[in-house]
Amino acid sequence: AVVSTQSTGSNEATRKKIKDHYRNTSIYMALGDFLQAFEHCKAMLAELDRLEDEVFQKRVSVALECWQLAVLAKLQRPEVEIEVETFREGARQLCCVLGKSMLSKWERTDENVNKRTYAEFDTVKLRSSGPWAEQIIENLTQNEV
Repeated sequence: AVVSTQSTGSNEATRKKIKDHYRNTSIYMALGDFLQAFEHCKAMLAELDRLEDEVFQKRVSVALECWQLAVLAKLQRPEVEIEVETFREGARQLCCVLGKSMLSKWERTDENVNKRTYAEFDTVKLRSSGPWAEQIIENLTQNEV
């Protein structure tokens, strides 16, 4: 009985960390700091991995968001080493497990990356409070060579 209590306590601590990272991802996204938003999203994904199957659907969504934030962070801070392709593939693999609807979300993200329509990312629509993030993205894409 003691072991299961520790596990429950551990899961509660993990859930609190996930909530904190979720909130911080939103805050940094609202501030237009895509690298910091990405770092918190990546940490949230790592915490979700600890909870395993009970939050699989959420893990898939966060993996997609992590990939989108990796793309934005790399666009904003090209000097920072970010394994965008690793997050792209990780999201694809998780989406495949959940089937066609999630895979179509992955494909839509991939299409937005290829077309450079980053403001269409779910993470921008979900987390942006006001036009800041979209304006920053527009400025960054104008500066892209």
